[in-house]
Amino acid sequence: MEPKYSSINKKGELIVNHDRYKRQIKGLLKDYWALVFKMQSEEEVAKWDLDHFLEARAALEVFNEEIKNSSEGGR
Repeated sequence: MEPKYSSINKKGELIVNHDRYKRQIKGLLKDYWALVFKMQSEEEVAKWDLDHFLEARAALEVFNEEIKNSSEGGR
């Protein structure tokens, strides 16, 4: 089970899971640089809005999965 981003303790105080946020940000940075590498242009990727970035990220995941499957099938 994934840890929650935040929770409320018995005193009613908000407890934030900072490590979870750090992992999410680290993953997004990794995806950003993977897209920069694929596009060969940091300037182009930096201009994208969030929706465009997420669409490109999803497309890159599908592309990588297809490459992985084709290489496994060819063995």
